[in-house]
Amino acid sequence: MTLKSLLLAYVVGGLTFIPLLGLVLGTFAYYAFTKQVAPVSTATATGDAASIRAAKTEDDVSEKSKEQQSDLDTAAAYFAVCREYVPGGINGKPPERSSPAGETLVAESPSVYQSMYRSIFERGKTQIPTIEADKRDGKALKKARNVFYVVLRHGHLMLYDDSDQLEVRHVVSLAHHDIDVYAGGDGVPEGELWIKRNCIRLTRKPLPGESAPASKPFHFFSDNCSEKEDFYHALLHTQASLLNDNPPPLPQKFETPHIIKL
Repeated sequence: MTLKSLLLAYVVGGLTFIPLLGLVLGTFAYYAFTKQVAPVSTATATGDAASIRAAKTEDDVSEKSKEQQSDLDTAAAYFAVCREYVPGGINGKPPERSSPAGETLVAESPSVYQSMYRSIFERGKTQIPTIEADKRDGKALKKARNVFYVVLRHGHLMLYDDSDQLEVRHVVSLAHHDIDVYAGGDGVPEGELWIKRNCIRLTRKPLPGESAPASKPFHFFSDNCSEKEDFYHALLHTQASLLNDNPPPLPQKFETPHIIKL
């Protein structure tokens, strides 16, 4: 081999060695470190997206309907609750005036000893609300302890002492009572439905084969006429939903394959 041939082979080999080496390494890395991914069908992806959107829409609608149902079926307000009809709910008449018209009586401020005596000896004499009449000297007296915080919840009326709802004093089931506006037995004109002397009455439904005497109805009085009207309509709506024979809708459930594909 001549010197010219050696020089030509040296130059050509030097120019092509590095590109050839890079090509070999790149080919090896491509086949060694990459994996084939199966192509996803466009129709399948579109169908999954549509089903997810439909499920989300149904969930939103059901959530809104649950919120609306909760707003309609739940109500709360203060009421004077009596087992006998007493116009006004408490004492049956307005407080009597103890001084001539135009005069103002100034309440006497208690002394220090009176305040200490009351704080020591009258500490445990707090009255517990009750719906039964307080009978003294043969007369039934309705007092402010007949006032309850009434909450409509799950088809039942919960009677609490106050809005803190710490202890339930009584529970009334709407399914076992008839609801109406009562004015002492007289007819109620439409314009006087929600005056203060009228009340919401819950009368016990007679059960088949029941021989026990019928219990006294519940009378709910309130000075807030609009609040009493709203509470009455909430009672009717809840009772209608309890008497509905249609089964409740089934809740939507998540499908495991859909969760995996997220």
